[in-house]
Amino acid sequence: PTYFPGTPIVNDAMPLTVKAGEVRDGLGFTVAPVPMATISGTLIGANGAPAQAIAMSVELVGPPLPAIGTLAPKVIRPNARGEFTIANLGPGLYRIRVRAGGVTLRPDGTTAEIRAEAQTQWAMAEVAVTGANIEGLTLALQPGHVFTGTVTTDAAAAPASWKGTMVTVHPATAAVASRQFPVGDDGRFTITGIEPHNYEVRVTLPAALAGSGWALGSIRHQGRDLRDAPLTFTDGSIEGAEVLLTQSVTALTGTLTLESGAAATEYFIVAFPDDRALWHPASPRVRIMRPAADGAFSTRDLPPGTYRIAALVDVEDDEPRRREFLESIYDAALRVTVEAAKTARQDIRIK
Repeated sequence: PTYFPGTPIVNDAMPLTVKAGEVRDGLGFTVAPVPMATISGTLIGANGAPAQAIAMSVELVGPPLPAIGTLAPKVIRPNARGEFTIANLGPGLYRIRVRAGGVTLRPDGTTAEIRAEAQTQWAMAEVAVTGANIEGLTLALQPGHVFTGTVTTDAAAAPASWKGTMVTVHPATAAVASRQFPVGDDGRFTITGIEPHNYEVRVTLPAALAGSGWALGSIRHQGRDLRDAPLTFTDGSIEGAEVLLTQSVTALTGTLTLESGAAATEYFIVAFPDDRALWHPASPRVRIMRPAADGAFSTRDLPPGTYRIAALVDVEDDEPRRREFLESIYDAALRVTVEAAKTARQDIRIK
């Protein structure tokens, strides 16, 4: 693949602006063969010795190349000296991830088993490949970060047992694995082996608790709800979080009707935060609803706050997770306030 005016490196490509009615010509450039590159280096364990029992992945960070003419990276695992090789790399920015712990090797050095829950060490590097081989890359494994906390309630009487409650640190993409831990009888949990990435925290309640009306109220740490911004762990471990369960749930309801007064059932209703600082892909404050046959719509467990709500003809599942989409409907959306332990109502009439 070659980018204008004639480079295999996307960062060196020249952007072009085409206005309505404008014709741009004379944009000839030459397509030439591009050499594939190899990255070689050494992997060092957290104890300072060469590491061999690891799981390694290679991810293309930059724009994906067309399938034709590209080869899958070929990873040659570390030998006893920790030396590894990654071949068949076209130009681009690559992210190399290594995870250690829970890996069992066969006598010939191939992987026999990987237990994801035991992978508590990590290393990561981003490498720009421009066609030349890269040698001498050193990856040093380090212990994963820790997420600890306690499950509490806002009620006078807590459930007799937290048994079956799970806390999960779930990645935004499949590049890294989820980490989870069952909550102990004392309400405490500890999740280890977390590497820097974008996560969301999920709390799964057993049927007995969920059926009794318990729901997640907030996940607080140092005065803020951890759900209101991407959770990255780039600043290190997060210890002493408070997972608050509540039976005083919020609700947002309303009815969607046409100008004639008839129920409008062929629409999507999107609720999202009024505060742009709360927009991020894993936000629990973004909801998509569909009206029932009578036009009624509802959603529960929204964190208290001020929201905007809009009715749209069509919405893709991931669109409300994108800032540019929310910005495009922001001004036309209605403002509604959701208070703790109360039901907010906002009827909408399509004009």
